[in-house]
Amino acid sequence: MDEDLTIHRNIVPHLDVLTAGEIVEHPSEVVDSSKLSTIWDYIRDEYDVVIIDTPPVLDVTDAIVLAEKSDGVMLVVKNEVAGPKDLIEAKKRLTQVGIPLLGSIIIDV
Repeated sequence: MDEDLTIHRNIVPHLDVLTAGEIVEHPSEVVDSSKLSTIWDYIRDEYDVVIIDTPPVLDVTDAIVLAEKSDGVMLVVKNEVAGPKDLIEAKKRLTQVGIPLLGSIIIDV
């Protein structure tokens, strides 16, 4: 499986990075594909902790689809961009499909 992936190993000690690869016309088709499921299974077997950077939960469904494959979500919130109503809606969408919200990180403070 490793030869199909672009895994940058040991960026810093004990940190590997898997980049997104080529830009595709319909990313939602890739996110819900069997190939991604195979890659996801490989990554889960290979690593103790996996962090996935997704588009915003409120903008596209890709984030929810990927989050459904995870053990939980850390919501990253840009200060003065997302308001309280946005946070409530994001939490609602995650909990509606049974995704645990592990916490949140506020950036650009």
